Formats: sequence, C-alpha cells, structure tokens
Amino acid sequence: MVPLAGGNDAGGSIRIPASWTGLIGLKPTQGIITGDGSSIGAVNFAETKTMQDTNSLFESMLNPSKASQVPAAPTDLKGMTIAYTTKSPVGTPVSDDAVQAVQNAVSFLKSQGFNMVEVDSPVDGVKLMQTYFMSATSSGSTANFLINQKTKSNMTFDQVSPVTWALYQASLKLPANARTTYTNELALIDQQMTAFHQKYPLYLTPTTATTAPSNDDPAFLPEYVDQLKNIGSLDSPQQLQLIYDAWLHGLTKTPFTQLANFAGEPAISLPTYVSPSSGMPLGIQLEAGKNQDRLLLKMGDLFESHGLFKELSHQTPTPTPTPTPVNPTPNTPSSSSSSAISVSTSSSTPKSPVTPNYASTQPFIAYTLKKVYLYNQPTLLKMVGLRFIAKHLARIDQCSK
Repeated sequence: MVPLAGGNDAGGSIRIPASWTGLIGLKPTQGIITGDGSSIGAVNFAETKTMQDTNSLFESMLNPSKASQVPAAPTDLKGMTIAYTTKSPVGTPVSDDAVQAVQNAVSFLKSQGFNMVEVDSPVDGVKLMQTYFMSATSSGSTANFLINQKTKSNMTFDQVSPVTWALYQASLKLPANARTTYTNELALIDQQMTAFHQKYPLYLTPTTATTAPSNDDPAFLPEYVDQLKNIGSLDSPQQLQLIYDAWLHGLTKTPFTQLANFAGEPAISLPTYVSPSSGMPLGIQLEAGKNQDRLLLKMGDLFESHGLFKELSHQTPTPTPTPTPVNPTPNTPSSSSSSAISVSTSSSTPKSPVTPNYASTQPFIAYTLKKVYLYNQPTLLKMVGLRFIAKHLARIDQCSK
C-alpha cells in the first residue's frame, strides 16, 4: 500500500511485525535518530520493502550531531565472524521454520566467506525479561496518571487491558531499590554485549520463534485474566512473576528481539524465509554493536542483491477485474456483499450491474463503540488479525495501483 510505514520499537515492535509480514524492520542504535533519547526506551524508525528505501530513510533520519559516531560499513565483509543461535534465550520452544530460516542464512553467509560460529545467548534471557517487565510497570503507572487526569480517579480493571491493570498494580509495590536493580542489569548487559561484539561483530538469530500466530491465538491465555484482576493482593515478587507467567504464552513466539533494546544496539529483521507448509513469512535478525547500523544495512544489501528476500506466495500479481459500482437507490440501505446481484447467463436478458464485493478487494476499517478485549473476541480477530494482514497486504497493494 505504501513504500514504508513508520513505527517505534521498545522490545521488537518494528521487527516482529516485519518478520510476520515479509518486510524489512530496522531498529537503529538508541539515541542516533533525530528526536530519540539516549536512555534505553523506544526507538523510532519504520518497516520498509527495499534496502534502498531503508538506507535512504536511515540517512535522512540520522541525527546530524550523531552522524560522526556511525561509521561506514567495512568495504570488504569477507572473513568477518558472525555468531548465531536458534535457541530461545528464555528456554522456550523454537519452531522448525525459525531454525530452517537461520540455517539457510548460515549456509549463504558461509558461501560468501563469513566465519559462522554457533553460540548460546550472551545474556541471561530470563533475567533480562524479568527486568523488562519490571521496567514496564512504569507504563501502567503512566496509564493511571492519564486516566486520573481525565476522570479525577484512579483506573479500574474494566477501563484497561488486564496486563495494563497488572502493570499499574505492580508499580504500586515496587521495592525502593527497583531503579538500582534496573540500572545494574542494563550495565551488566552493556558489559556482556560489548565483550561479545569484540569477538562477534554480528549476532544472527530468528527474528521470531514462529510464523505469525493464528487469529484466535491470544497474547496471553484467558485463564490468567482473573489472576491478573486480583494481582493487587500479591507482594511485589509474586506480582512480577505472575506478569512473566501470564505473558510467557506470547513471549514464546517473540523471545529474540528484546536484547537489542536493553543493550541499546541496532538490529534488523530481513524477510528471507517463507514457510513451505503454511506460506507464512518469518524473518532473520542480525544484531550489531552500538552505532554499527551501516554494517547491518550493508548486510541487508547483501541478502537482497542475491535475491534472498522472499515474497509471499500470494504476492504474485494476478489480474484483478475492475468492479462497476452500482448507484444505490435513494433511501435504500446498502446490502451486504453476500447479497450481490447475480449476472444472468441468458443472452436474451439484459445483464444487471454487479454489486462488487469490496470486502475481498478493498482495505477496511473495523471499529467498536465500546471497549473490547481482543483475546476473547475471536470473530474480530479473524477480521483484523495478523494472518489476514500477512495474506492480504500485497494483494491490496496491487488493487490500489
């Protein structure tokens, strides 16, 4: 539909959708994009379709005062050592598709003269995620502040999602040393990754552990809803453990992206794989040391120039007939697409205009007049879920041209 789509990434929110929709997703180094802060947090960039667009956008968004900190990529990449793994940093399963995506990349990079070394995660992934969720309690506190500003009272469970409620409740009981715990963990990760990149300039993993989940697969399992609702009765360690446990169902699919955020490092998801069984895409992720963004961009160029970016099978252009809209009769409610006027096959009977089924060819907007929880709305999920987006994005693009 468009060449690029802006986004921000505080834990994978650019790279994960890119992996699941066959796009390029770059998370730049923390603090080098104009407008971004240097403290660990969200980084702004975009999802793109080509490396040319990715490179152009990066150069245009790079903060001029930080440009000198971002060196050019080496002229010759041959002989560079790249670490890789297909193991989840939190010990959760990794799909055969994700493993195959990395193995394909490893074989290609070996053929290009890179030294490939299989390693385990350089940091404790479980500890990282525990710290990640502890820091996320600030978003619950912020949500309550905004609600209080508007309503003059604190949030209630029914006003927000169960996780937002849980994060707010957990923010009320954080120990006094929580900030120190957080900064110490960031310092340890920085130390570990600095040492890691001295040996391995690049770190290759799957971007996601699975292809896009089905539309009715919730971010967290419904049985945790009541537990999250009553989280206020627990002490702080129990609260943080419950949040981790409740989110583990979703984290299992996306355990690889958070490290780059907490390390402040650049990472890029490249669309190099489509599952032969499901036809769904899955990206590989390359992570580099701080300010080595141009090295990642050059690696993206390498994969793209060798024809390794995979289009979805349904991205193959197919002729699309141009529908002829019917002028509706005044004061007559429009009918649904299932009640389209049929076309007579008799040569003696004039053909009636066909009411086009816009639902099959046009993008749509779904909206609600009241708050809904997507985890228990399978019908709505089937309409707007990730699988719909992945399957129809390119076709809609063709229809809009």
